Amino acid sequence: MDSTGGTTIMTKIALNTPTVLAAIGSGLAPVLCCAYTLDAQLDCKSNAHAFIAPLVNDQSIDPNPTRVEATL
Repeated sequence: MDSTGGTTIMTKIALNTPTVLAAIGSGLAPVLCCAYTLDAQLDCKSNAHAFIAPLVNDQSIDPNPTRVEATL
């Protein structure tokens, strides 16, 4: 075996390892995420307090916002 054969194998391993780890990591990303269904809360029939209260109780949002924007 010549010296370039060993280098080629090591280069392939060095390049394939991050690729495999990235593929595994991207497959696990949806498992680590959580989401809530919001369709019923955004139907224009509920008020803002009914929408915000569960988010504050779950600590999904900060109960004391630092900035509030109002639309006119």
